[in-house]
Order: sequence, then C-alpha cells, then structure tokens
Amino acid sequence: MAETSGHSPLSSDQWRVELMDVTLGRKPADLVITGGTLVDVNTGKLRKADIAIKGSRIAMVGDVAHTIGEGTKQIDAAGKTVSPGLMDAHMHVEAAMVTAHALAQAVLPRGNTTLVAEPHDLADIYGLKGVELLRHESHHLPLRLYIMAPNPVPLSGPELGTTPGEIGPAEVEAFMQWPEVLGLGKISPPPVFGKNARQLEKMAITMDAGKPLGSRCDFRRGPDIQAMVAAGIHDEYTARTAAFMQEYLEAGLKILVSEGSTVPHARQLAKLILEEGIDTRHCILCTYDRFPDDVRKKGFIDEAIRVLIAEGVSPVTAIQMATINTAEHFGLAPNLGSIAPGRLADIVILDDLASFAVSAVYVNGLHVAQDGRVLNAPEAYEYPDWTRHSVTLPNNFSVASLVYPAPIEEGTVTVRAIGLIDGTSVHDGTKQLHVELPVQGGVILPDVSQDVLKLVAMERFGKSGAMGRGFIRGVGFRRGAIAGTVAHDYHSVIAAGASDADIAFAIRRLAEIGGGFVIVDGEDVLAEMPLSIGGLISQRSLEEVADEAMLLEETARRLGYKLTLPEMLIAALSFLSVPSCPELRISDQGYIGLARKGDPAGPSRLPLLVESGTSAQ
Repeated sequence: MAETSGHSPLSSDQWRVELMDVTLGRKPADLVITGGTLVDVNTGKLRKADIAIKGSRIAMVGDVAHTIGEGTKQIDAAGKTVSPGLMDAHMHVEAAMVTAHALAQAVLPRGNTTLVAEPHDLADIYGLKGVELLRHESHHLPLRLYIMAPNPVPLSGPELGTTPGEIGPAEVEAFMQWPEVLGLGKISPPPVFGKNARQLEKMAITMDAGKPLGSRCDFRRGPDIQAMVAAGIHDEYTARTAAFMQEYLEAGLKILVSEGSTVPHARQLAKLILEEGIDTRHCILCTYDRFPDDVRKKGFIDEAIRVLIAEGVSPVTAIQMATINTAEHFGLAPNLGSIAPGRLADIVILDDLASFAVSAVYVNGLHVAQDGRVLNAPEAYEYPDWTRHSVTLPNNFSVASLVYPAPIEEGTVTVRAIGLIDGTSVHDGTKQLHVELPVQGGVILPDVSQDVLKLVAMERFGKSGAMGRGFIRGVGFRRGAIAGTVAHDYHSVIAAGASDADIAFAIRRLAEIGGGFVIVDGEDVLAEMPLSIGGLISQRSLEEVADEAMLLEETARRLGYKLTLPEMLIAALSFLSVPSCPELRISDQGYIGLARKGDPAGPSRLPLLVESGTSAQ
C-alpha cells in the first residue's frame, strides 16, 4: 500500500512544519498543478485553484505562485478538472479473479486510488492467514488497499456446508491491531438478534477499537433495521432500491451503494437524490463484486460516477460519495478524501468531468498513471506455494462416486432441482423445482431433453471429501460439463454436466490446474481459467483473465446455454452454494433450502428425493 502516514521517515511534527514553510513561501514546493478546475468536495463546488505539493502531501490550494522555486516541477492542467482520488468503500478483490497487483494495473489509471477490500473468500479457505495474504500484497501496490475484517467465517454451521477457514474473536482481536484494517464487515441480523456470544464479542472488540461495523441486512426493514442500528451497526451495503436506501438513511445508517456486476444500484440512488432531494453526506459508493470483463470495459468506481452524472446527479455530488464521504466514514478524512492542506496528494486530472475521462493520476504526490497505463509499477507480490495446492480429490473419487442411488431399479423418481431464473442474478434467487427423472440400473440420471443436468458440490481441501448431489435446470448443455472451485461461501468444487463421466473428467482437470473453471466435452477440454491461488485467483493479467472468462461463456453457449443473466455462467455457478439466498442451493452436505431472503427460519437441509415421487416399471 502507498504510505498513509506522510513523509517517512519524518515525524508528524517535522512534515507538518515543512508543509507550513512551503505554504508561507519559506521553502519551495516539489510539485505544483496549475490552471485546473478543482472538484472541491469540502464545499460541494467547482472552482479555479492551483495545488502545491511537498513530498507526499498537499501544502496549499489556491494561488500558489509563491511556492514555486527553482526545483519545483510544474504541471499545466489548464482546461482540465482536478479531482481527489476515488475510494471504493466495499469490494472483493477475489471477484475480479486476479491478484490485487493485477487489479491495480486496470483500475488505477481510471482514477481509483483507494480500495477497501473485504477478503471473505480468502478467509473462508485460509482464515486469518488468507487475510494476511492480502495484507502483505497491499504493501506492494501503487494504490492504497485497506481491509474490512471478514466476519461470518464460517458462514453457517457444518451441517449446511464445510468451510475450512475460521474467523473468531481471537482473529478479530488480531485484525484490529493492523493499521490496514478499518472495521468489521458483513454482520447479518440472525446471530445479532439471537445474541450469539461469538458474534457479540467480535462486535465489541471492533467497537472498542473505535472502528465501524458493517452489516448485510438483505431486504430487512422496519424494526429489524432499527434493532441493528441500536446494536451498533454503522453501515449497510445491500440497500437495493430507493425505498430501502431512504429507510436505512432515516435509521441513521451510512449506505454503501454498489455499482457492481450483479448489483448495479447507482441509478436507484440517483432516483432518491433527484426525486426526494436527500442529503447525500451519508451516501457512499462501492463496487461490491466486479467481474473481469466489466472491470476491463467499464472500470470501477469511475463507472458509478459516470452512471450518476448521466442520471442527472451533480458531478461534484457524485464525486463526494466516492471521496470525502468514504474517508469520513472510515476515519481517514485527516489524510484522504479531499484536496486540502495536509492531505495526502492522491489526485486525478481529468480531460472531461462528465465522462470522468482520466488523463493522469497521482498517489502520495507521485505520478503513478498516465493515459490509461500505470507508470513504474512496483514488483508484484509473490504468493506462497501453499496457496497453490487447494484441490484435493478423495481417494475414492471416480465416476461411480458421483452416483446418487435410487430407491428403485428402473422407472422414474421425482427429485428437487435448482432452477435458474432468466434475467435474475443467481445471487438474488433460484427456484426449487420438482422434476421427474429416469432411473436405470438403480441410478438417477440427468435428462438433457428436459434441460436437467446433474449437479455436484464436493469438499476440496482434504478434510472429508463430502459430496452433495443434485440436479439443475437452466444451464442448457446437451453434452459435456462445467466445473469450478469458486463456490461462495464454502468454495467446494461445484460442477454441472450431462453425465457423471463428463463431471468426473472436469473435476479431475480442475485438480490438475490447481483450481479455477473448466468446460469439457467428453475427455476434451474446451475452455479453462486456471485460478492457482486458492482456486480463487489467477496469477495472470486482468486482460488475460477477462479473455478466458469470455471464452468460457462463448463455449457454454455453443454447448446450449441460452439464459440472459446479469452475470456470466461461471459467476452464476459460483453463487449456487450461498445458503442465505433463496430458494434452493447446494453444498458438499447436499441441498439447502430457504424460502425467501431474510427468512427468520433460516436455511435448512433438504433431501434430493421428493416424497411419493417414484414410479416403478
């Protein structure tokens, strides 16, 4: 991460005195930016102003001619707009399926200078060690990367699915000592309302450290939201409509509004701003999950800015929600979030404000990106070898091990199947279907004529080799199989195919490449994306990973996939295990049912066979 504390090795008193001397004309600035129009997020206005920088910090804003000396470098920003660097308040590096270093190469030239990551996927697999990986990598980046400590690890009890990692009170205590950690994220109502001692202790540790608590309340309203605020929650990132946003703001929450690949809600925020005239001080922008091709084509928080401006929101207001509002929420405003004296010089020079077209980017007063490319990027962090061996197949793994025995030898049985919903993100919902399938030789078979494929979720970390078996409608394959190792939040192997043989070959291929995604037809590998770091992250560039993702999608469509979802099929596959989403999911323990988001009854195990659903021949 870029330095956040100023002029190392100078003490705070030394660099403050140095900045004062520059401002008073006693010493020259190192860099001045002149002639530009400043996005003043402190006043909410655009104004003409020059900027004087000494070392990593801003010394003065306004008429800075007297700070220019013999060694001062001058940047002419005439005709351009000068903005604070953008801050993403809640994102998952793992969603882009590349390292933070590779992600920085793609998003920094677009003006994204600070990311607040919640690495729950790495924590699901490796616990505290997984979060440490991102912490170590943050020290090797040309931008700033902070961390929200992941909270619900494991997400559920072992009866619903196997999660290797664990984040308990001891881990949260350790996190709160890290300067990179800003708070505790993703706190949901059930354990809070149930007075779960483990959850309440983690919250107390965080509050004692003076850091905010983030929640995930998914469609909760009324007393539930007010109760969460009373329990100490500070922000919420699942407000998906203008009505939810307004209610959460009225309850005193900060709302983190996402413009992600599966949850693009900036237009709903614009509606609330324009129709209700709300005060936007407590509105903050984030990306949540942003997939590789979307990052490549649209960018990151810069895309949220463009969407809001296009909807009619003032450009300064839009930028405030990605700068000063974010910095104030996380206690970073003395250093970040605005262009003002004493702040770190994270500055974006724009060719055009409305389209947020970036010319140059500065972090800590250093010129780090120009015209779409990173300059002098630091050497990439080398992930340790132990992250590259995350797919362990059971000793008895074979085609036969995938079989789900039927209660009859021949005939048909009625089974539960997950139904994908055209036009709806799998993250938001699936259908629980009852379908009649053939039985041959005591084995329940998929039926491609009904668009019903076999579905398997298998523990992959050498703990138990447990395997959940089911069926799915909507993938559309008439032959072959698709398999992956990204399966929130258990990250088992998850595979769907026209036959057990296709699925077995796909899973073996995943083990060979160390995890990722693969599509096969028989014993031919048609497309694949190796994700060698934990089965979650590639070591390749974002451009390469985006190309691999597009090839997987194109290959799926050649095999018969026809649905139009907000996400690619590989992402849809990765959401099939989320137990907190309705109506039917699968893990290594089998089917998980949930009637609706926020159902107080919570998720529960469901059998594959529907009672009284057999027809013998």
